[in-house]
Amino acid sequence: MVAAAKSGTRNAAVDTAQFHAAYATAEAKLRSARAWAMEVWRGIEDTLDTGELTSTEQDTLLRLALNHATWTVQDVGQTVHPSAGTAAIRRGPIDRFLRDLGTGTQHITSSPTVLRNCGKWLSGAQPRAHWEFLDLMPCPPGRRVRTGTKGRQRTPGSRIHGACYDAAAWQRGQSRCAW
Repeated sequence: MVAAAKSGTRNAAVDTAQFHAAYATAEAKLRSARAWAMEVWRGIEDTLDTGELTSTEQDTLLRLALNHATWTVQDVGQTVHPSAGTAAIRRGPIDRFLRDLGTGTQHITSSPTVLRNCGKWLSGAQPRAHWEFLDLMPCPPGRRVRTGTKGRQRTPGSRIHGACYDAAAWQRGQSRCAW
């Protein structure tokens, strides 16, 4: 809307080839981030619809998609800023929009720690890890990662979500699930 309002005015940045290329790039980034977030969420919904809990891979991809979408939107906002002219420096919708985008990047879910933890799991550096809130926790030796369960029933071979469990105690029937 702002670009359309500024178009045709003297020395309007929005009428340049540079602006059009930056706008197209920003649009592609935004749509790509949205599509990936929707794809990840659709997989999670499918898993939850079967009564299973999410896997470590799904938890990782969810955190990564959220982090990616947040930083992509902030990057798109930075594309808008130079083209908005003085409208970007006055109190108003663009100013508020840019401040909100900057604030979103300060949230813990957008932190470098979450991004590093996603990379650790995806690269295989911590394959026997699980998520506890926003921390990727290693599973101690002799314990297995619980990766999902249907209705919290534990039977041999069932997938159990969350923390690690003692595999030997489980085999003997002496392990209890801690939720």
